[in-house]
Amino acid sequence: MRNTFLLSLAIIIFSCGACSKDGSVGPAGATGPAGAAGPKGDAGTANVIYSDWLDVAYDPITGDFDEDGKLDTAAFETTIAVAKLDNDILTSGEVKVYINLGTAAAPEITPLPYFDVFAGYSINPSFSANQIYMLATNSFQTYMGTDNVKHQQYRYILIPGGTAARTSKSVDWNNYSEVKAYLKLKD
Repeated sequence: MRNTFLLSLAIIIFSCGACSKDGSVGPAGATGPAGAAGPKGDAGTANVIYSDWLDVAYDPITGDFDEDGKLDTAAFETTIAVAKLDNDILTSGEVKVYINLGTAAAPEITPLPYFDVFAGYSINPSFSANQIYMLATNSFQTYMGTDNVKHQQYRYILIPGGTAARTSKSVDWNNYSEVKAYLKLKD
């Protein structure tokens, strides 16, 4: 019984202490002066360079690869000229290439290098000053489909180096949708 009395007394004391005289809220205080400007933030993605969706043609690499003396196609190659792909980007930046295996209306975008282990297909990019070279097991060139729209177009993204990024958001650079959203790319 004594415990019940003490508990009831504690509840009454705490309840009364939380009450105001008339229950109304007082007037807001005066606004103080603006604070000093903070330090300049890290560079954003303003310097990112990206291409439109490009039409790309491949050339066959042929040679006498068997005993019959006929020229056989061993692979396919192409080069995309990229004027802004310089030594700074090659040594301290990032270069990404994507292929849209679908169409603009129904995209199926995948990063390069591309490997299809079931079909034995691959596309491998390599980068040097002012160009992206691609070597493929099949001709993955852009073509006009029977639906009268382009298929298999390519896009590159050049990300110049700079101050190391400190971000709470990590980006999966092999996921085109994430890269597009992170870099605010337009189609």
